[in-house]
Amino acid sequence: MFVVGAGFSANAGLPLQSQFSELFLKAHTFKRGKSRMLMPPLGRFVEDVFGFNASHALTSYPDLEHVFTLLDLSANTGHHLGVDYSPRELRKLRRMLLS
Repeated sequence: MFVVGAGFSANAGLPLQSQFSELFLKAHTFKRGKSRMLMPPLGRFVEDVFGFNASHALTSYPDLEHVFTLLDLSANTGHHLGVDYSPRELRKLRRMLLS
């Protein structure tokens, strides 16, 4: 039996969860690829809901768990997060974040 920790995939070049925020914010500078197209709606969501924007320090960026938890709880229970974020929109954002 092998038991591996959460950082096991780092050896394969995948980022650790603690590196997610920094890499997520860098994706808006990508010249091509799917991540570049997903950034504007996800960035707006984090700014609208968490109050984070480019002028804030990276340490104030919400953890991945907080973003997913908010999306899951709201979308899966049929709650809206303001007029711009219906459950349907929240499920779409969750799929974007997963990709």
